[in-house]
Amino acid sequence: MRFFSENNSAKVYLVLIFLLFFGLLMGSTLSAGPTYDEPAHIAAGLSYVRFKDLRYNPEHPPLVKFLSGLSLRLFYPDLKFDLNGEMMDKPLENNPYVLGEQLFKDNDVKRLLIGARLPSMAIALLGIFLIFQFAREITDSGRRALFPTALFAFELNVLANGALVTTDIALAIFWLGFAYFWWRYWQNQKSRENTDLLVAGLFFALALLSKYSAVFIFPLTVLASFPWWWRKWKNLFISIMVVGGIGWLGIWLFYLPFGQPSFIWHDLPEVQQALQEVKSPFLNQLIEYLPLPSYYRYGLQLINHHEAVGQLQFLAGKVSQLTGGGFIC
Repeated sequence: MRFFSENNSAKVYLVLIFLLFFGLLMGSTLSAGPTYDEPAHIAAGLSYVRFKDLRYNPEHPPLVKFLSGLSLRLFYPDLKFDLNGEMMDKPLENNPYVLGEQLFKDNDVKRLLIGARLPSMAIALLGIFLIFQFAREITDSGRRALFPTALFAFELNVLANGALVTTDIALAIFWLGFAYFWWRYWQNQKSRENTDLLVAGLFFALALLSKYSAVFIFPLTVLASFPWWWRKWKNLFISIMVVGGIGWLGIWLFYLPFGQPSFIWHDLPEVQQALQEVKSPFLNQLIEYLPLPSYYRYGLQLINHHEAVGQLQFLAGKVSQLTGGGFIC
């Protein structure tokens, strides 16, 4: 990347975009409360950091929640969070939504939100930088790259989600990172020091640790890059193996320090009964044989269950249960 060789005026404007974007995210954090899922995600992240246990909120991969909990541990050391090992073994009585609600009652809401949301803001800022780099390489002009960068930074969905402790902005940014470095890899095939494929694999791993639906970004990005690889089948096969291998290894390396839980919640009769209702029984059986950590496989089974029972939807003042709506988590 040639960012540091870019002309000074483009750098100045990019920094101004960074500052304005960060200010808008911080302003929304100071002026509004948490969204519906954030208390549960934040409470789960704190349990990951405190107990090295990933059982809470397993229907989403842990990366964003873990970073949120780690940030709070660093910037809010006197935070009150009433959770102990005995409570961890009673998930039906102490679910993350109950814990999250109590967490916000016992602490300074604004300080709590700022500490919890800082990692999400950092990921969103990374997205702005990636957009600038991507556009600069396509247009060969830093000034021209500022226009799509500003469009991305001040797009309403990015502003609305850029600070939230949820999985969506992380998936979008890590997908963008994967697509950018995958594209660079195919553009720079003749380079002997080409590390872009390894970086693409790293972003793929981060996406898989942020949201389960990240599994779809790989085939979609490969298909979208057809004009570059359609005559290079050998290179395509090698690159797919490398990126897929890094993604798989990244999951294991992240989960490794957490070890094995004393028991997984799907061993409870109540949870087993609920999980019998699934979208695809075959998919559940397949998940059991996947060479992935037990926490990750349990989360995938929960997705299969969610697909069967549906998800609450709110539109135009009405709440409804939507079933078969796609891979939602």
